Amino acid sequence: MFGVYVTLDERNVLDAQKVFVSMALINILKTPLSQLPFAISTSMQAMVSLRRLAKYLCSEELKGDNVLKAPLSPDGEGLVIENGTFSWSAEGPPCLKKINIHVPRGSLVAVVGHVGSGKSSLLSAMLGETEKRSGRVVVKVSSLFSRVKVSLVYVDQQYMQQSTFKKMSGEY
Repeated sequence: MFGVYVTLDERNVLDAQKVFVSMALINILKTPLSQLPFAISTSMQAMVSLRRLAKYLCSEELKGDNVLKAPLSPDGEGLVIENGTFSWSAEGPPCLKKINIHVPRGSLVAVVGHVGSGKSSLLSAMLGETEKRSGRVVVKVSSLFSRVKVSLVYVDQQYMQQSTFKKMSGEY
């Protein structure tokens, strides 16, 4: 750096004062300049996150009647999906078509399948987190739980890896 300064012009004379002042300035700027790439990267990540949050917060609410709650009945069913067609967005293509499921009350159900076969979509439809295009989804609840939004339990696979289902449920 000092060699460039001296060779650029004959009038540039390097003395102790210029060297010490230059070194002091370089030391002052060294730490902030070393943090600059990290600051730029973090700022870009924050912008992406804020855009995602804005998109989510400005999106339309899901319909409240995607999942209907009904009182318990003697038929013993806990969850019913009849001729259900669901999509992830109102404009998007259906991700599940003509789904019919009858789950007995109190039963333990495991949804298994290949990657991309619709397991998460099915569970989201049961919870009312997808757009219901057609059909009917009914969760039967007792009057004791009538104020509960949905009486289903969803255990994510990442959560399952940290424990066993037997330890988590306590019942089965």
